[in-house]
Amino acid sequence: MPNKKLEQYKKRMTEVPGGFEFTSLGVIDVLNDLQVATDVGGDILEIGCYLGRSSIALGYLLEDGEELHVCEPFPTPDPDDPDFLAHTIDWYEPYNQKMFEQNYLKFHTQLPHIYAHTSLELPGKLSPRTFRFVHMDGGHSPAALASDIALTRSLLVDGGIVAFSQFRSVHTLEVSAAVFGELAGSSLQPLCATPIHLFASWAPEPLGDLDDLSSRLEKIPSVRVVMSEFDGKPIPLIHPPKPGTTSGVKSFVPPVMLPLARKARSTLMARDR
Repeated sequence: MPNKKLEQYKKRMTEVPGGFEFTSLGVIDVLNDLQVATDVGGDILEIGCYLGRSSIALGYLLEDGEELHVCEPFPTPDPDDPDFLAHTIDWYEPYNQKMFEQNYLKFHTQLPHIYAHTSLELPGKLSPRTFRFVHMDGGHSPAALASDIALTRSLLVDGGIVAFSQFRSVHTLEVSAAVFGELAGSSLQPLCATPIHLFASWAPEPLGDLDDLSSRLEKIPSVRVVMSEFDGKPIPLIHPPKPGTTSGVKSFVPPVMLPLARKARSTLMARDR
């Protein structure tokens, strides 16, 4: 059933600057409900929190005994830093840890655990297999992405979910390459996707029945769900409706990535023979 606190937050979410959108909020609500229903418990981690728009939402998912952890290198990295896209400064206003904390405390009474450094320093600070959800929206360098993906896989419990932000945006091709490389080269399975987020799991049978997941996703207000497939398996694509249209949903894999994904899978299959 929908999280009432998330529903209330939805009405005020735009008070907090950031790119986290209503469609992904609805999907996270559905996936969280499924985790709770199937007794998947654990802490929640966010890698890259900016001013807290998505962190506040994640804070409303916590069950008794669960904690939220966020990692962000406050203040804003220098645009000349090789791990910081120079054009990002055009998308985000300057920010710092105090601003994040003020925003978070407008909605919650207690701050999450804050790691005020890059995610490359996170390994060793969090207990393996104690997290049920990770929202990954950190650095875009190959080193940062590889580290974040490896760390996330080690942290998640059975039934744990990772949300890859900006997995197919034109200005974050590094993220696309890393995510689709992981899909091609590991047991990572996509659960569903929005235009911004890919939700996936390394669990062999994540969250059970696909029809149940799809029917729950279709109940999210003001979205349309279209079934696509990846590697021969169905996957729901969730898009906000376009006025006067019922189509226009792009395929799950960006066309530019298809040759790379196919080549990677073929290479891996040849090695396994």
